[in-house]
Amino acid sequence: MAETLSFEATGASAFKPGPYKGRLVRIDKKFKQREKPVFDPEKGEKVMRKVDDPYLIWTFEILDEGYEHKTLTSLSGTSMGFKLNGEPAKARVYAEALLGHELDVGEKFTSDELLGNEATLHIDNEKTPRGEFARVVAVVS
Repeated sequence: MAETLSFEATGASAFKPGPYKGRLVRIDKKFKQREKPVFDPEKGEKVMRKVDDPYLIWTFEILDEGYEHKTLTSLSGTSMGFKLNGEPAKARVYAEALLGHELDVGEKFTSDELLGNEATLHIDNEKTPRGEFARVVAVVS
């Protein structure tokens, strides 16, 4: 027999664009399958192959009054390095904000060291074909 699921309808949370205090309550690693050119040594050329690209889902609880128990998620890649333009990768920016310091090259840490830490979330509203949604646009100490 299938498990019975319970649901509760909720309303939309209206966020005014700006800074909010947030706490990281969850971080999940997921994979998105996509076609990517990879070098095939047998053929001596690049060929299209399906690869599983990892990404992170960061879940923040909003701590500001009136937003208790509301959460927002943000997606990032898994890189803790830098982009080609020299800017730090999004995951690195989030980790540095949550840890409260810039990461040293070679510094190691776990998700457990990030969970429960607070940072300032800059939130904006994004219009999409499905409606308007609050979006985390930056995470800072």
